[in-house]
Amino acid sequence: MFRFITGVIVGLGAAWLLRSKYMADLGVEQRMSEIQKKSDAILTESRHILQETRKELMAAAEAGRQSLQHKADRMKTAVEHPEEIEQEHAQERAKEGEARPTGREESKTRSMENE
Repeated sequence: MFRFITGVIVGLGAAWLLRSKYMADLGVEQRMSEIQKKSDAILTESRHILQETRKELMAAAEAGRQSLQHKADRMKTAVEHPEEIEQEHAQERAKEGEARPTGREESKTRSMENE
């Protein structure tokens, strides 16, 4: 009888140990699964940010290339046909002159603001 009771106690103890180890392993697996899902979400977000950054850099590079091409064309035109550049500068100065208020208009505006 003593052997039977000892066997039951040892069996219950072994079952309890195995169950606790299995539950601990199951908890670790669940936590690892959650960590993996979070890592996947972070990587996906990082990919999206990287794609957006690449698009912005490509757009900036293209704008820079176009600006450089425009400046190179202007330099080429200036060397080949300097009179065209002088005409463009004269037109720009004329536009700036039209946009600026005359001295009388400016003084009227200031006096109205002071009142």
